[in-house]
Amino acid sequence: MLLRFALNGRAVTVETNPVRRLVDVLRDDFNLYGVKEGCGEGECGACSVLIDGKLALSCILPVGLVHNKAVTTIEGLRVTDRYRLIEDAFIEEGAVQCGFCTPGMVMAAEALLSKNPKPEIDDIREALSGNLCRCTGYNMIVRGVRRASERGAEKGVWAESAPIESGASISIWKNKEKFPRNREDNISGIAYRPFDLEEAKNIRKETGAIPFAGGTDLMVQRKRWDGLVPDFNRPVIFLSHLEDLTTIESDDKETRIGSCCTYTSMLESNLIPGFLKTIASQIASPPIRNIATIGGNICNASPAGDILPALYATRARVILESVRGCRILPVGSFITGPGSTSLKEDEILTRIIIPKDSFSTFFYRKVGTRKANALSKLSFFGLAKTRGDKIEDIRISFGALAPIVVQSTQIEKDIAEKSKGELKKSIPAICGNYSRLIAPIDDQRSTARYRKTVALKLLTRFLEELAGT
Repeated sequence: MLLRFALNGRAVTVETNPVRRLVDVLRDDFNLYGVKEGCGEGECGACSVLIDGKLALSCILPVGLVHNKAVTTIEGLRVTDRYRLIEDAFIEEGAVQCGFCTPGMVMAAEALLSKNPKPEIDDIREALSGNLCRCTGYNMIVRGVRRASERGAEKGVWAESAPIESGASISIWKNKEKFPRNREDNISGIAYRPFDLEEAKNIRKETGAIPFAGGTDLMVQRKRWDGLVPDFNRPVIFLSHLEDLTTIESDDKETRIGSCCTYTSMLESNLIPGFLKTIASQIASPPIRNIATIGGNICNASPAGDILPALYATRARVILESVRGCRILPVGSFITGPGSTSLKEDEILTRIIIPKDSFSTFFYRKVGTRKANALSKLSFFGLAKTRGDKIEDIRISFGALAPIVVQSTQIEKDIAEKSKGELKKSIPAICGNYSRLIAPIDDQRSTARYRKTVALKLLTRFLEELAGT
């Protein structure tokens, strides 16, 4: 497949498998060794690059997704005054030791400062949360970014436009163009980039190609040895460029989110409910949120999927489209088990519909090993609507505690219409009812006992706060 994109300010082409990792293309085809590979799974940030000015992780990004976009590596940034300012600040603050993580840290700093020239310390820590360092303890790096910010503000550096222009002027990829099958590795190199949703539905019908949005989970699931093309034994169909799948709409009754909306686009939209933004802000790290999509999170159907408890609790629905027509299912019916959904071979998840309601209380906790890039040990989501002393409506759901999200409409109905005093007395019984539904497992992230204990304590805290105790 002949792919075209802007690389460090110049138009380039490369003939390669479109699901090949961007980090391998940059290092092996363009000799850009400032792009490091550490974890190979989107955890460490050493491979960070900018895609149209947004931070991304090239070890979990297929090169096909950067077609017609602008890619900036540390080599492209290094010729600018912005780079020299960050470099000097890092050196002065002792933020460089072994240096392996430094290119990724610099790219994260550039992504932050180009958007927010005067960040607070918490902003800097959040911007760097997807980057790991095993030498400095992070404080020196944070101070380095702060110093670069202050000096850049004095010199007006961050007021200047970003160093690399958008790749929008590059000619677009022809529809249904294919890369020949790789006979040596027997890995499918066929990929499709439809012009619109209608063409996408036809391609799904004709080929059964794997729907590919951000791919932040798929690229890890299909990973082989470093440097080898991920193991996609079927064609893929790239969808994230389709406008029909990236819009957000809202009216008095519901919010409709395109399945290929990234978590960053959701955080930036004023149409997304506040409780969803709270959850989205705790998913993964900034570079992953720039690529990962809400539709991908749903279709992965992981018991630990961060957005799923909220979608179950709000009675969200998904729209599934094919050339045969359209189906609308509750999220709880769409997900049938761990990694399993009712998506048919010719269907595409196109929209998520979230009903609007006037809940007065919101409670959410995610428990993980660290703040960023942590798979949930468990999560708890609660909503409630009260009128005076009465509980009018309540929604409760748990993530990562069973094969699918734990939720019971019957228990919720039993709680509704109770007074706050009655609720307070009923808390032990309510916890007992949910205890029988919670069935966690022991795994590398946590123990079943810990998960169940913490989940019930979070439930108790939510109910006690609701009862006013």
